[in-house]
Amino acid sequence: MTAYIMEEMTWPEVRDALGEVRVAVLPVGSCEQHGPHLALSTDIAGADVIARRLVEEVHPLGMLAPSLRFGVSIHHMPFAGTITLQPETFQTVLMEVADSLRQHGIRRLFVVNGHGGNQNALGLASARMRRDLGVRMAYTLWPIVGARAAAGAVQEGKRIGHACVVETSMMMHLRPDLVREDALAEGEIEPPIYGDAPMLGIEGFAYWNEYTANGALEGAPDATADLGEKIARASLDGLVPFVRRFAEVPVD
Repeated sequence: MTAYIMEEMTWPEVRDALGEVRVAVLPVGSCEQHGPHLALSTDIAGADVIARRLVEEVHPLGMLAPSLRFGVSIHHMPFAGTITLQPETFQTVLMEVADSLRQHGIRRLFVVNGHGGNQNALGLASARMRRDLGVRMAYTLWPIVGARAAAGAVQEGKRIGHACVVETSMMMHLRPDLVREDALAEGEIEPPIYGDAPMLGIEGFAYWNEYTANGALEGAPDATADLGEKIARASLDGLVPFVRRFAEVPVD
């Protein structure tokens, strides 16, 4: 095999691979709105592709675990099609996946996350895994690793982070079938609900339609597959050496 993809393997193949595998790589994402031009599966679809490429590059140290397709998307619920887990449910699923892998001998879990709304829950789950299971979990919001590749592609003053020039470019490269190029839209940005409070370090929950009426941020009409390829490659250039190091970190 050139890569260990768990859900495409038989149980004897997994058993035999466990002699080499040191890290389970788990893609997580969400089912949520991404403006009028990106599919609901954007976050998990991108994470799936990056995670598969990652295990191909670190073979035989990594095994790709089946994806967790739902995430913490409470803030996107005003938009049709969004499905959310509660943070506690999301953490519980992660813990039980990790415990299953632990029972098969894998005690390092690397989560390739495609949805920013999962990050807080991932941090808490990581601590619980170490304390309760003796499993080391590291996690990343993978586009951030390659974010420098987007430098210069974003017009000054444009708001990015969701269904924007960066995310749309990534999907044009990774899953162009999920991009509606005839519907590429700028975000319909609403006035800041909390004024300049975030600049002062003050945060508060808001539904996403309180930020943007169409669910998108800005710059999607400027997106290109070339930019998406640069971001993906830069992300993998950071993730591959990390996973190789992580595979050698002692477990409790």
